Amino acid sequence: MAYNVGINDQVNGGGHAGEFLTGNMDFYTIATIVPVAQTNVTTPVNFLYTQQGYSTWQPVTVTAIVNGVPTPVTYSNQSDYQDALIKQQNLDLLTRLFAQRANPVAISVTAVSTSGPASLGLSNYSYSGNFGSAYSGTSTVNYVRFATEKSGTEYLTNGATVGGLWLVSGTTAGADTNDVGYQLLDALQGVTIQDLASPALQNSYTTFETLNSTNRNTIASKGLFL
Repeated sequence: MAYNVGINDQVNGGGHAGEFLTGNMDFYTIATIVPVAQTNVTTPVNFLYTQQGYSTWQPVTVTAIVNGVPTPVTYSNQSDYQDALIKQQNLDLLTRLFAQRANPVAISVTAVSTSGPASLGLSNYSYSGNFGSAYSGTSTVNYVRFATEKSGTEYLTNGATVGGLWLVSGTTAGADTNDVGYQLLDALQGVTIQDLASPALQNSYTTFETLNSTNRNTIASKGLFL
């Protein structure tokens, strides 16, 4: 029996594109040389030994998400597994920091090997426009994109308004208050991360750096969710 699909039964009108969460969405991109990835490696190395009863390393296979595609990855040595754990922990940290003010409803993580990322910038960026000059060689740039459930106007305590729960424009570094709004990159600045066995970051940095023109490893923009 076929359902009646006559126009008189279209209670909510015709089908249409739009946004159907609790409010309009906002879209943010964080580009960082800090090693982040959805490796899905969450068990510390020492727990593997104690839980599995291993006395020597045994290959471990975990399904990671590589540029959006589920990909089984086998770690044949402890060092590679530890690097994968670090990437996942850094991504977890970045997500928690972002979620301090905005609830992410979609997250995308991609990585691109880039020659000379020091000259790479994002449109609609905050006070950090490009990666630091120390990154003149080839580096892996990780793009973490967030779509948030809530957008629109943020009302400040002084009656003024700003666009969005996180700011990524202007030059209000260090001036984060309910009166002027909150810069996303201020929330990341100086937060401790972990680097890989073969460091991804220059000059022994172990933090998100959004200010220093030589060692800046993280930039951000607000706009299309690509």
